[in-house]
Amino acid sequence: MQVFFEPSKVIKKGERPMSLKPTHKGCRHREEVAHSHRHQVLQDHDERILMVLFGILAYSALSHLVGDAIYFVEGGRSLLEFGCSLGLGVLYGMTARRVWFDSNTPWWIIVAPAVLSLMISCVHSPSGMTLTVPLALSVVLLITTLIRIKLHQAFGSVLQDD
Repeated sequence: MQVFFEPSKVIKKGERPMSLKPTHKGCRHREEVAHSHRHQVLQDHDERILMVLFGILAYSALSHLVGDAIYFVEGGRSLLEFGCSLGLGVLYGMTARRVWFDSNTPWWIIVAPAVLSLMISCVHSPSGMTLTVPLALSVVLLITTLIRIKLHQAFGSVLQDD
């Protein structure tokens, strides 16, 4: 059995025994395990946030592409409105694909379709047409992206240590 410190030695307040000093082999191992655990927890949080972002982006892309195609076929939309909505749907789809396949997607790529959707909602609101679902999804997308940015700023050193 290995003794880490002598029982006769008096340990002063604030001083750690030899078994807990950072140079000890067991303590370094515990620090590595703790760092690995922190890294895994932060990666899990980042993946959950990315899945939320992907879900919102995919739903928005599907709703713009399919929903507006149905409105266009029924004759409820003009060709210009259909083209703008189709372009926004394609932009949402490309962003969703990028989030799904690349976890290092820059924030501005995720925010661009949400900002365009908010601008379109602001243009339609004076005419008495409220687009609550796209407005709510855009706000949630912006808030979720902000949370992901804050996560990367606060724990960037741990997330970068792959």
